[in-house]
Amino acid sequence: MTLDQTADLLADARMRILELEDRIKWLEAQLETFAPKPWELEFPNVRFTDKVNVTYGDGRQETFKHLYNSDYELQFVDWSTVVKCEDV
Repeated sequence: MTLDQTADLLADARMRILELEDRIKWLEAQLETFAPKPWELEFPNVRFTDKVNVTYGDGRQETFKHLYNSDYELQFVDWSTVVKCEDV
């Protein structure tokens, strides 16, 4: 095997490794979409599909609407301070 052939094989191997790393990242992202979210684990009886009311330990309440579109806002809630959550 010549030096050029070895270099080509090494370049091919590096390209394959990069492709596999990209595939792994994609698969990890897919797994995250199926993993239960913290609020689903904390309040399993709440559907989180439309509108929910969250009550914090200090008495504050916050309502989250249109959850059928996205639950993005829920990731910013400090769920360790939530004492009650219910569908509205």
